[in-house]
Amino acid sequence: MGCKTHKHQTYCVYCRDCGQLACHVCLSQNHKKHDLEEIKKIVEEKKMEIKDYEQRYWTIILPEDDDNDFRLDKAVIILRNEKYDETKKLIKDHEKFMKNEVAKHINELLVDLDDRLKTNKLCILQEKKKLIERKSQMNEKNREIRECEKKTRHKGNSKNSRFC
Repeated sequence: MGCKTHKHQTYCVYCRDCGQLACHVCLSQNHKKHDLEEIKKIVEEKKMEIKDYEQRYWTIILPEDDDNDFRLDKAVIILRNEKYDETKKLIKDHEKFMKNEVAKHINELLVDLDDRLKTNKLCILQEKKKLIERKSQMNEKNREIRECEKKTRHKGNSKNSRFC
């Protein structure tokens, strides 16, 4: 359900202190240190209240008279249906909100995962290039050492080996 104050936000909790639903922006602005509750829990409490009211109607308020029973039964049914519809809508709106939030977070996680994969691939390629360069340099040094060793063996002169 969309926040009446912040049109781009949806309700996420119920503020018991203020007796109203609140979105994330409302929470940070108007409901700091308030008694907050999940909407789902409030819905369950309201259902129980409705059942309690209904029970009181049946046991205390309703007279034994048949005509009054019929009228009051009809009134209770209408009241119960209105509360039921209101509660059901609240639950459905909360479900929709939660699904949207989960989908949004999943998409953010997937984008982050893709970015990390790209970064890791680039790092691996850079390290591979460095290793190839080092290997080439080592091969060149090894070749130079072998040539120097050949020259030294052929000449048999230890003075020349110092310059290789």
